[in-house]
Amino acid sequence: MHLRRLGDDAVTRSISQSAERNAAGLNRDPLRDVAGRAQNARVRFGTIGGVRHCAEGLSRTLATDSNQHLSPSPSLIQGFIHAQREAKCIDPIRGYRLLGALGHLLPDGAKPYLVPGIGGDLEAALTLAMMADEWGGYVALAAYLTGTSLPAYREILRFIWNCSHASLLDAVEGDCRVVRRMLRSARFEHRLSGHFSVYRGVRGCGIGMAAKGLSWTLNRDVACWFAHRPGKGALLVATATIDASDIVYHSDTRNEAEVVLRRQVRADLDPEPATWQTAAKRQERRIYHSEMVPCWFPRFARARGI
Repeated sequence: MHLRRLGDDAVTRSISQSAERNAAGLNRDPLRDVAGRAQNARVRFGTIGGVRHCAEGLSRTLATDSNQHLSPSPSLIQGFIHAQREAKCIDPIRGYRLLGALGHLLPDGAKPYLVPGIGGDLEAALTLAMMADEWGGYVALAAYLTGTSLPAYREILRFIWNCSHASLLDAVEGDCRVVRRMLRSARFEHRLSGHFSVYRGVRGCGIGMAAKGLSWTLNRDVACWFAHRPGKGALLVATATIDASDIVYHSDTRNEAEVVLRRQVRADLDPEPATWQTAAKRQERRIYHSEMVPCWFPRFARARGI
């Protein structure tokens, strides 16, 4: 199959122009502008040679950045190629263009970890996710699109979802279907089994809109607390009965017993609205009386043997 090669100079020009426009206040979101350019020039690679070309172009682009303290080496390029062999590459052109833009937009402290982290280094991936700040969602999206190996991809996605899920939703333009696909591809494990009820507390929307949301909880008090947070509109607590196989992600890192479901489910209104406020206050007491630690610390400590 013929492969249309995208020149490295073109990649660099696209990123530089976007950065210049952003400095002049002309771009609302430089990273999304670069992604749009990539989508318009989308190329589907049929061989690993095409992916190699993208990876080498990315490394040379990063090396031209005066703020980049990491000199990409052939071994890092091979890491990218290995990742593509081991995982399904969703959209290599868009993914590597996002990485090229991130090489300019990430905080200086995060830049040295971009290539090894996306290339599959577990500790670098965790550090990258921690230091990405507002760009964390784009880091997770780039890892998904380029097929980062599962251990590293899981760490990136787990941290970003637990601590910066708003940036992830921004990166995918609010498309919950993309987030579900990203979580499914990570193949997170959990120990839940059987059938049970899940809950979701919202404000200012109906039961149908509430059911479309991503985050649910196994703890009814948590849902009631979320529903009672300050905001406009009537509050409600939705509930649904699911099977453990419907769960693609489960985390109790923030003591919220959170689950994300494989697909949208049919939800009903919780049948005891008179107890919602009492349950919310009960959860609030738990929050204030618990010893709160940063949500990233358990994973960070485990990765370093603390």
